[in-house]
Amino acid sequence: LFPSHDSGVVNYGSIFGDNHAIEIDSSYLHTTTTIVNYGEIIGVSGVALKLSGSGTEVNNLSTGLIHSLNANAIEDAYQPSSSITINNYGAIEAATGNAINFSGSGQSVINNYATTDSYFTTGKIVANTASAISLSNGTNVINNYGIIGSNSTAIEIINGINTVNNYDLITSPSVAISLGMDAVINNYGRIGD
Repeated sequence: LFPSHDSGVVNYGSIFGDNHAIEIDSSYLHTTTTIVNYGEIIGVSGVALKLSGSGTEVNNLSTGLIHSLNANAIEDAYQPSSSITINNYGAIEAATGNAINFSGSGQSVINNYATTDSYFTTGKIVANTASAISLSNGTNVINNYGIIGSNSTAIEIINGINTVNNYDLITSPSVAISLGMDAVINNYGRIGD
């Protein structure tokens, strides 16, 4: 899918993409796009979600799975004016890349909420071999009420102005949080393995 100017996607089924499952057209700088996922969005060789725009919101609900097999699950298009909000109640996972990778100089808010029902315990952002969340630029806020974890680095902060508010669990057997410049950690939960 390739939504462009001021659009929305509501997914109840399965969206697969060999390159990108969903890519927001980065030629429109001032777009508003909302993605609501109840099903699964899978990037096979590439990214599941490639995001851009000045008002992009992703709502991954408790039954939702955003997953990439061979790349980052969610990444931005490196736009200076981007504004991206991720509200995750489900699962965002990457087998070989970062679960979320933001490198643009815009701003982002990542809200990871814990939800439990009779079938799922969700609200997790996880990666197998890379970072669960990697932030290398911009102004970013992470509010974690669920699980952020990786076998490598759970949260990698390289640059930018970053705030991490943890109310539940950030975990890794290697590095839980790698801090670069301008980072504030407010911990009310657990950080560690």
